[in-house]
Amino acid sequence: MKCNFVILLLLFTLLRAQDPKVNTIKHDSVPVTHMKGNALYESFESFPFPPTGWKLISSGNPRTWDTASLDPFEGNFYVHCLYDESLSSTQNEYLITPVMDLTQFSSAILRFYFQFSKYWGIYPKNNYDLYVVVSTDSGKTFTDTLWNETMTDTSKWESFEWVKVELSLSAYLSQSKVALAFVYHGFDGAEASLDAIQIETAGGIDVSTSSFSIFPNPAQDYITINQTSSMSELLIIDMSGKIILRSNITPSQKINISHLPKGLYIMQINSPQGNSRVKLIKL
Repeated sequence: MKCNFVILLLLFTLLRAQDPKVNTIKHDSVPVTHMKGNALYESFESFPFPPTGWKLISSGNPRTWDTASLDPFEGNFYVHCLYDESLSSTQNEYLITPVMDLTQFSSAILRFYFQFSKYWGIYPKNNYDLYVVVSTDSGKTFTDTLWNETMTDTSKWESFEWVKVELSLSAYLSQSKVALAFVYHGFDGAEASLDAIQIETAGGIDVSTSSFSIFPNPAQDYITINQTSSMSELLIIDMSGKIILRSNITPSQKINISHLPKGLYIMQINSPQGNSRVKLIKL
């Protein structure tokens, strides 16, 4: 009996040692969530990669963050980083968000979904990690570790299933140059994946009513703001939540927007009567 037990134990250990390093299971995906109410939203449905405003810093290895389509949490695509079996050194791969101004918000919550191998990354192996780190100097240096995979209760998820993470960014609401980096770090690890990354903020970027108007809209070079207050503050905000322009203005003042890239912006007026927003399309 003892001999049989030893054989079974050896077989079990051998099978566990062959745990896959790459996800081969396809889960049902959900529809892509709309951008409403988010200072940042990315589900990696657009190309090329990395998305507009995002940066990729690779440690120089052949394997780094890239798009994949086998098993998205939502939509048709997601991003993953594969282990590189040809390496003799550590992978250290950074996927960095656009720089964001969080000073305009009263709350900010980071939400995302990740996949990971418990066998190769937690127990019995501990060969690689997935981190979220924070920069407050536009992504030049990342000094704060906000999260790693062990901070999400590992007893409640299995390898390569989509796991939800929710983190408060309240400590950074006084910062105007915030960037987050999702970091794959390790040697002889396994696949790590991300999808549906969002920062939900109080007030969001949805605009329904406003006490002022701008014309023309869409516009290419100049806009004129029609508002009643004698002196107000104007903010032009891009769709990542970054303040592009902050300036004091007077009624019917002409504003030069020719330097802005084409796209959708939020025009916010702060006045003694309160704050108000409208959408601007830059041609």
